[in-house]
Amino acid sequence: MKSTSFLTNALTSVGIALILPLVAPPVEATVEVPVASDRRFQALETDILAQAGDYDQLVQAGYDAFRAGNYEAALQAFEQAIRLDAEQEAAWTGKGLSLYFTERFQEAIAAFTTALELNGDSFVAWLWMANALDTTNQLDLALQAYEQAIALQPENHRGYYHRGIALYNADRYAEAASNFQKAVAIAPDHAPSWLRLGQSHLSLEAYPAALAAFEQAIALDDSLGQAWHGQGLALFNLEQYEQALAAFDRTIVLMPEGRWGWLYHGHSLSLLGRYEEALESYEQTIALRPDWAFAWYRKAAVLAALGEYEAGLVAVEQALQLQPDLAVAQELQAELQQRVGQQPSTTNIAVSFQVN
Repeated sequence: MKSTSFLTNALTSVGIALILPLVAPPVEATVEVPVASDRRFQALETDILAQAGDYDQLVQAGYDAFRAGNYEAALQAFEQAIRLDAEQEAAWTGKGLSLYFTERFQEAIAAFTTALELNGDSFVAWLWMANALDTTNQLDLALQAYEQAIALQPENHRGYYHRGIALYNADRYAEAASNFQKAVAIAPDHAPSWLRLGQSHLSLEAYPAALAAFEQAIALDDSLGQAWHGQGLALFNLEQYEQALAAFDRTIVLMPEGRWGWLYHGHSLSLLGRYEEALESYEQTIALRPDWAFAWYRKAAVLAALGEYEAGLVAVEQALQLQPDLAVAQELQAELQQRVGQQPSTTNIAVSFQVN
């Protein structure tokens, strides 16, 4: 992602210039989204009606267990139903869902294939077949399956939402944004669609549009840590650092284990000249990810800004042990070595916020 602007903030006490490329981290990292969420473990809704009788009871028991998160019990119930009647789609779809949620994706694809052979008009089977294909890196086939699902229910936001996720994960951000836009047009109260729309705009560096989408997601569900984080990133890139800090304040409350939230909390504090507080944020980032060279570099930078050159040198050397080719750390190390050795410095330190 290219930088859109630079801000130079002179630290006159030590003659160090902070030159800050205002860019967001990679969205897949930014967002701190767990793998399970990327596989659509959330937002599942089903509308399956089974036949009456023992088959019906088993299918109902399977979906009851599934909704309770007991996927193995659900799978057993669906398989028992299939043994009673292998010609009904509902149990095969339920089996596919249970296999998907236990991360047995190839088996899930096989189950959904059978379900669709029995009933080619099953929106749920097409949708989750598509998700399984996407999860197994078969994007072209997944997009064909999403197309089938959307053709069956063009007014159902879930088809566009899930297809948007697949396109987003493939770095096709403009297409993803178009799908999320359709999803929110159909279901304007669906906070996850607004969240994903914001993330897509953020990846496209359309920061005002991203900000508007994140604000809408927060208005619908203010417990969405990812939305607060996205709002902070949009504000940060719009150089609204006080407001960005407020968003990151909320982010680290909702997602205290998220390293990117703490990192950008530190960035915002640094830009506001609050270096001691920034140091605390970078130290928390390091506590969460001690092998992250860039976090050690940022710690060294704020120590330098505070005039603590020896401690800064220790931190930047740790960064270089972890990533010897980190150029900004190499430059900072050279300058700090001069200062610690009481040698005159002829250049300012260019301190970067851009994560390599």
